[in-house]
Amino acid sequence: MKKNISRIYFLLFSIATVILLVGLVWGKTNVLSRIESLEKRQIYPVKEVQLTEDLKEYYLEVESPDGVSLALEIYSGHQAVRVYAGEELIYALEGADSLWGSTSGAKYNFIEIPVATRDVKVEVEAIYEEDRARELEFFVGDAISMFRGYVRGAIPNAIMSFLSITMGVFLIGYWLIANRRIKIKRGSLYFGVFSMVLGGWTLHETDFSTVLVGNRTAASFCGYLLLMLAIVPFVLFVKEFMEVDDRGIYAIVCVGALINLVVNVFGHMAGIWYFKKTVITIHISIAAGLLYMIYAVFWRKRKYGIDRKVQANIIGAFVLIVTVITDISAYYMKLKQTDVIGRIGLLIYIFLLGKETVVEFFKQIDEGRKAEIYKELAEKDVMTGLYNRNAFDEWEYNYKDVANTMVVTFDLNNLKQCNDMMGHDVGDRYIIDAAGLISKVFGKFGKCYRIGGDEFCAVILNADRINIETQLIHLRKLQDYYNRKSKEVKMQIACGYAAFEEVDLNMKGTRSRADARMYANKKEIKVEK
Repeated sequence: MKKNISRIYFLLFSIATVILLVGLVWGKTNVLSRIESLEKRQIYPVKEVQLTEDLKEYYLEVESPDGVSLALEIYSGHQAVRVYAGEELIYALEGADSLWGSTSGAKYNFIEIPVATRDVKVEVEAIYEEDRARELEFFVGDAISMFRGYVRGAIPNAIMSFLSITMGVFLIGYWLIANRRIKIKRGSLYFGVFSMVLGGWTLHETDFSTVLVGNRTAASFCGYLLLMLAIVPFVLFVKEFMEVDDRGIYAIVCVGALINLVVNVFGHMAGIWYFKKTVITIHISIAAGLLYMIYAVFWRKRKYGIDRKVQANIIGAFVLIVTVITDISAYYMKLKQTDVIGRIGLLIYIFLLGKETVVEFFKQIDEGRKAEIYKELAEKDVMTGLYNRNAFDEWEYNYKDVANTMVVTFDLNNLKQCNDMMGHDVGDRYIIDAAGLISKVFGKFGKCYRIGGDEFCAVILNADRINIETQLIHLRKLQDYYNRKSKEVKMQIACGYAAFEEVDLNMKGTRSRADARMYANKKEIKVEK
């Protein structure tokens, strides 16, 4: 079940990544005019008129120095903004009619006011009914200075978000590299995805994103999408990291989050509803993920006591719950962005659990390496480095696709005489060197085994790709060259081979035919010493 959830999630994650890239790149950027440096100051409307539930007018009096135009700054959230100098429309931010939705998003509007203009009217229209009560603040000054001020002020928050993204990229990359050689659990992969997605969401919430990303409709869409994408990897990480036996509770939370993601995105892009209407379902999914985390902590505490993982997750759960409550409260209170305390809380959680994840990750790598060594020792012949009889017997028992498989068997002549006359050290050298020649010729076509004291076997799965007689001639040449150089060992390798045929029934029958040929060859080449 966990693998299926992972596959569905990563499919949706890939689709979402394409949507994010297209949405953020395919849009206009803010274009600012260079205005002489002026001190930023707040101004207040001289009159406000509520025309309809959604439409409101603000009347401003702008006093600018002689010959210098001011820039008017307005922060709007999901509102259309129209600015008039006298009766002339000089700026308009309208709701979009696009695949990403109909909102104008959250945006800093910088409007250059013509020189000598005094009376300015700002018309604001709420795109969503939830934003009808949102009040605007007005500032005047130098547009470039105000723009840079927001970028500079957002740098600390942006750095925290980039650290989270970096942590995620590191964990994902290292897991992908390590998993190619050693099969390790996916906890670090899940946490890496969670950290990267959450870092992207927190970056979206900063002024850094608000002033630099021009397509605010797509940016708003991406913010909700990233938040929904963070839930599944978080739950899978908790399940894997805490080793919870939860009888499928995690699957219910994950499937619910995936359904919520698909339904919300489809409905929003189809114009059936918009994220503002369904944000409560996103918050419910987040709450379900947090409740699962709390359940996992209590489950592990009951089973293993208060170990390192429980301690880390108790602290992490507290930090994360406070952070989520802070952020959700900020959302419903219609604050411009999450309080910095909440952002620091997310960073603390990510690095606290990230540290434990990295420790666990390298522990798994170490255990995996040991397992590989033990497996190799169990399957390999220590003397020759070839696979041993146990490995051959296991292959012969389990291998079912026997068609087009060839077995080549080998036996060493005169090994006993070599041991008796020159000692076992020389006999061992005979075995090792013969194994080396067999592996050199046949190792590139299949696996080579030492199945007895002086008996060897090569298994070639695709028999039609080898000219067996050519390779046997090659082995004879290597053997002759070896014997010309050797002062002690005179090598004689008897060979036989057979490819699977229907009469064999299984590979044991094929090996018996290969052995028959090998023993016939052994008699032909044997030289008594």
